[in-house]
Amino acid sequence: MFLSPKTEETSLDKQERFYINDRVKQTPPFRHMANAVFLLLLAVTGVLFIHPAVAGIKQKSFKDDPRRSILFDRFTSSSHGWMSISVTGVKASSTHPELDPSQLGFFLLSDETLFAAISLELPLPTDLFRNLEWSSCVLYSPYIITLFTFAHLDDEGHFNRTFPITHADEYSLFFASCTPESKVTMEVQTHIYDTNPNHCIDV
Repeated sequence: MFLSPKTEETSLDKQERFYINDRVKQTPPFRHMANAVFLLLLAVTGVLFIHPAVAGIKQKSFKDDPRRSILFDRFTSSSHGWMSISVTGVKASSTHPELDPSQLGFFLLSDETLFAAISLELPLPTDLFRNLEWSSCVLYSPYIITLFTFAHLDDEGHFNRTFPITHADEYSLFFASCTPESKVTMEVQTHIYDTNPNHCIDV
């Protein structure tokens, strides 16, 4: 999913969700299964049992973090929600000679989409972790909403944007790295809030 310029902010709306569902039908069988397995792993590792916040500001620092996926926040949004995300001081390293910045980034996963993926009841490999291939990067999964990748950072490793959310749901904000043996250093701040019909901010 291409990140539009700031003047054309990405809208996480229902129409886009239908588009994502259309992509599911066209996904090759193996990638379809790998994406479903990844989402199932998120569910069984406790994502669904973390109580989502309604609004607020969060800030976290990461230094040489080797994790392939990081759950940054879980929140509930109305159809008048907004999410601001600011990433600064980004540095990424890998033992691989060429690190592709488009293989690292942030994405949103809605509970509605997660349940839909799990309900497909696809056959799962015996060893879930061993059979997950990085050729099927979760950032390009038809089940998630990719916000941006490191390819969208400026020359100083910064990114700052506000995304409107026009579909009411519970969301999980993740960082994902599809580059094996990579480490990431960064400062991340998010601000989740809703606006009421009078366009006033509900914090």
